[in-house]
Amino acid sequence: MSSGLASWLDHRIKRLQANALTGIASSHLSRGCNEEALQASWRAADLFQKSGDKAGLSVALASVGNALLMAGKLPEARDCALRSLAIHSEGRVSALILLGSLSISAGDYSQAIYWYSESLKASLGSKDLLGEGVALGGLARAHRALGNFERSAEYLELRQGLAKSSRGLRL
Repeated sequence: MSSGLASWLDHRIKRLQANALTGIASSHLSRGCNEEALQASWRAADLFQKSGDKAGLSVALASVGNALLMAGKLPEARDCALRSLAIHSEGRVSALILLGSLSISAGDYSQAIYWYSESLKASLGSKDLLGEGVALGGLARAHRALGNFERSAEYLELRQGLAKSSRGLRL
């Protein structure tokens, strides 16, 4: 086997492993297994970096950030979100949503509105229905926290309409 083919296969295997680890991390996170999610996310990020896959690395760093957020490590989560944004546009929606969630956690609802609005724009641009639903939910939470109940209800109605039109996609 030529060295070029061997190198290509090595990179491809790393990317496949990293993608699997990203899914595993998401599963752990949904079950509240934050430490396991964090470990799988870091391993995925490492493999994406070694394979040269900047898009995958960007998504994996957003995943790491989500696990850090759930573990209460807010400054580290913010660093991951900002790194994700700087690397590639593929992780943009997830990173922006993470920054919105971090702002909510910090009680900075105006900043949360900014980040969720940016994530909504990015979601619409990339046709990311899940990201759109999460962004709309975040906007509703932030507006509700600021006492903007009518605006909050508008975002919830938009989210509900999106959920109905997407036929069961969990938003």
